[in-house]
Amino acid sequence: MEKEYLKKIEELQQEIDQLKKELNFYKKASIKDILTGVLNRRGIYEEFGIVFNEVLTQKERNRRVKIKDFSIVFVECDNFKKINDTFGHRKGDLVLKFIAQSLRRNFRKMDLVGRWGGDEFIVGVVGSNESQAALRAKRVKRKIENDFYKKFNHQKEKINFSLSLGIVSFQNYQPESLKNLINQADKVMYWGREKKGKASIALYSEYKYFLNNKANNKTNNQNGLN
Repeated sequence: MEKEYLKKIEELQQEIDQLKKELNFYKKASIKDILTGVLNRRGIYEEFGIVFNEVLTQKERNRRVKIKDFSIVFVECDNFKKINDTFGHRKGDLVLKFIAQSLRRNFRKMDLVGRWGGDEFIVGVVGSNESQAALRAKRVKRKIENDFYKKFNHQKEKINFSLSLGIVSFQNYQPESLKNLINQADKVMYWGREKKGKASIALYSEYKYFLNNKANNKTNNQNGLN
């Protein structure tokens, strides 16, 4: 009787373990972008959120060193609509997969990569301030653009490809939320593309300087100083 009881308990434990594995699998699947394999928007809020809250509260999470900064690199593919329209959505999907996999491969293992939507990706550069993140992003951007031409432009069809980046660090911007930090990086990227042109890297510090200058000029004009 006791043996049968123990056997049933063992079988139940095996079922529980299997259910845990299945739940863990579906949880991981629910935060991944189906096309590219990187984090989807839900995954971004979950995984990026862990690091963001750690920096915000300055609490350690089983790390030897506290993470004092966290930078967001907002990445958008220039002329992606034209790629889709000219070469078709299948080619466009291949380009998106290439960008996602390249970001994942060329940033550090500790950094986070997600697809924000469409041709927009974000990278969470863990423990890096704005200048450190910019230096790393510049190298990665150059590598991805060079690799793209080797991969896609060896045939008759020539695809015009470049990436525009916007970079904001937690300590520079002091955001109230992760969403706030991401939205600011998005805004900086669009500002940079407008002011510097496509394929540019724009920093929040540059954007802030531009806004301050604009405000000062407006004040001076109103006071008749210019």
